[in-house]
Amino acid sequence: MAEGALMAVRNCMWKYLTAVVRIWGLLTATCLLATGITSLRDKPLAIWIGVYYSVVGVLVACLELTFVIKKCKCCGDDNNCWKAIVWFDNWKKSILYTLIAIVCFIFPFGVTLGILSGCMLLISALLYSVKTCKPPEEESERQQLTDDKDNLRSLPPESD
Repeated sequence: MAEGALMAVRNCMWKYLTAVVRIWGLLTATCLLATGITSLRDKPLAIWIGVYYSVVGVLVACLELTFVIKKCKCCGDDNNCWKAIVWFDNWKKSILYTLIAIVCFIFPFGVTLGILSGCMLLISALLYSVKTCKPPEEESERQQLTDDKDNLRSLPPESD
């Protein structure tokens, strides 16, 4: 009985992991942008760190919003730039976010939000690392159910 409950929790975790990762990534991008704007406003002597946070916030927002743009089909699959952005997922984002976070901890310059932004980036990196380990079974099960449904439609009706 306990093993069944554990499997239910594990399936639930994998089911909602992608949504949690995307929402957390958008929150991280928002925090980075807020940190950049605050740094530019309050730290005129360290303007470059405010520019850094702002540019990184825009970059993270663009990387996190690719799933929305992908659904809109506004960018063709033949565009090399778009292919590079879509290719940059899961463990690759994890490495990039970790490297970006290091700078947030090395040069905080009295920007408290910089430490928070760095922590949020590290959590995003960890979530993308976990997402990389997500089992592909769910997709194959969904495809199998769709195939079974299509096969049932193609059967001739039963005669009495």
